[in-house]
Amino acid sequence: MRKMARAVLATVLSIWAAAALAEKAASSPPLEVVSRFALVEKPGQAFVDLRWAGKSSIYLADSQAGVTEVKLEEGLPEARRLTPATAQMGMRGMDHLAVSDKWIVAATVARLAWRAVEGGDWHVLEGRGYFHEVDIRGDEIVMLGLPDTETFERSRGGVVWRSDLSKGLSRWDVLYESEAVASDSHVINLQAALGSVRFLPQGGFVVAPNFLPGVLLFSASGSLQRRWTPEEIWGSGKPGKAAVGDEEAWRNWKFEPEELRRVLASRRTIDAVLPLPEGPAIVVREPRGDTARYRLGVLGPEIRWYDIPLGNVSPMARLRGDVDEQGRIVLAAVERWPQAPVASSEVLVLRLPR
Repeated sequence: MRKMARAVLATVLSIWAAAALAEKAASSPPLEVVSRFALVEKPGQAFVDLRWAGKSSIYLADSQAGVTEVKLEEGLPEARRLTPATAQMGMRGMDHLAVSDKWIVAATVARLAWRAVEGGDWHVLEGRGYFHEVDIRGDEIVMLGLPDTETFERSRGGVVWRSDLSKGLSRWDVLYESEAVASDSHVINLQAALGSVRFLPQGGFVVAPNFLPGVLLFSASGSLQRRWTPEEIWGSGKPGKAAVGDEEAWRNWKFEPEELRRVLASRRTIDAVLPLPEGPAIVVREPRGDTARYRLGVLGPEIRWYDIPLGNVSPMARLRGDVDEQGRIVLAAVERWPQAPVASSEVLVLRLPR
């Protein structure tokens, strides 16, 4: 009887904690809007990523046209071109952009290219890699995915890697290995699970794989410091179908627009991680019928949640963003796949409520 009573009490407490978290999330304060600009795609354009370029401009990456610096003014007028078209860079397209004081890096799911900021030739990694996302700081690059099949097979399900751009990415060191990926490498090859990785101003970096549960915090030396579990992110109790890291669901997914829409309509994902001065933050997509709710969670002993004041955006869109030294957040909803264009979008400049 005592065991039964303890079990009932534990269940009640678990339900109460989940309900309390849901109530807290429902009343999340909105991020403060500093400015917003219409992001209009012309025929043939497909914006995929963005980064801060200066106090009043951002780098805007187009899948085929490459990267331009645009002013944060009405109409987002072009200031200069940062790269040529992706075909001239030796790429079939672009999904991710990373820029440091030394390097520019462009990545697709299967290829990675880089060039010095001051100019020169583009270098393309020819190995059979699978790049979910990359970020750079100085010469150091961290990557979520796998650099090439041979390097991956020497690891035990390696998914987080580090290399040196000044040495031509000649060596990749594995920083995190997964038994789930080691037993079925197909888990890492799912475009639906696109994760995120970003360096932090406090040192170290944070990774949200999506195809594996939780969010990972690494030190500057590359050692794992902390893992936020799905229970910490989504609430106590069994995560269920709506949780990130449902490997079985991703494993059974097929790349068909309607099937993809069904899967994403039933699951929350972490669209991005952002390096806020207050600490790492996650941008969470929560499907709601034909639209999606987006929230930002500042990670810590407790997660502080904020609503992201977006308009009507397709639940298949992905939020991309960056943070500057003043803590200003720039976000935009971009195409997740060519089969699922965003109906309308904006570039939002936001900050935490004061």
